[in-house]
Amino acid sequence: MTATTYRWTSLSAILLGVVALTCSPTWASDPTDPTPQRTERTPPPAMSDVAYGKLERQTLDFWKADADGPTPVMIYFHGGGFKKGSKKQISRDIRVDEYLKNGISCISVSYPFSDKLDIPSICKECERVIPFVRSKAKEWNIDPKRIGVSGCSAGAIIAFWIGTQKSDEVSVIGATQQPLGTVLLIPHITAKSPPCIIYQQDPEKNKLHGPVNAQLIKDAYAKHGVKCQVYGAGTNQFDTPPDGKDKFSIMMEFYMSTWGMAESGTNRTIEAPPRSEHQPKKME
Repeated sequence: MTATTYRWTSLSAILLGVVALTCSPTWASDPTDPTPQRTERTPPPAMSDVAYGKLERQTLDFWKADADGPTPVMIYFHGGGFKKGSKKQISRDIRVDEYLKNGISCISVSYPFSDKLDIPSICKECERVIPFVRSKAKEWNIDPKRIGVSGCSAGAIIAFWIGTQKSDEVSVIGATQQPLGTVLLIPHITAKSPPCIIYQQDPEKNKLHGPVNAQLIKDAYAKHGVKCQVYGAGTNQFDTPPDGKDKFSIMMEFYMSTWGMAESGTNRTIEAPPRSEHQPKKME
């Protein structure tokens, strides 16, 4: 067994624990519980259930920002322990109406569950979203140089997997509630990984979403000199968002800064600066 195969096998074993925890009665009240929902902050998508692959649940919804030039796009992966969930959960982490107002298109992705594929295969199948979206760049008015990926819980695992595997095509990563299993992603973080932002709200005693998971990524990013911003909710070691901002605002502002966009409140975009400008110098 190769080292890579061993890591993937270990990842499956650890993340199956994620599935077990998310299905336990004590977990039912967690905010990442994947009950499908849409809110007034999430308008109807321009396109629904667009297939990006051939497997069951390989579909996405697309919201198109109204802009003269090509827009950045944020691609969202829902949570649910790789066993349940819906692309309608985007409203829990992204205020789509604000993104559209600021010239950012949005995509929310469904993916096969663990009753059909093992978890490493799910992550690999989700990679198909990136070349598919890039193939639609002209038709959907998307800037292929400004593609971001984000997700919650299991979706955060997927987002970091895609972002580290396709670092030449993904320019920023966002995550909420980085879960158990994150440790197996650390070897894939390099100096070429995209900048990232994480919002980790739970205290250390939480077995699934403890702050240690976000800390692992923060430390790995620091080792390679890549920008990683982590915020908390006052229940762990991470700083709360500044100026009374919520997770929705700090994450959108991080993406806009990474993409070299105008200040929040306008939908004007400018050319994104080279990624190196967003990375601190590597410490000796």
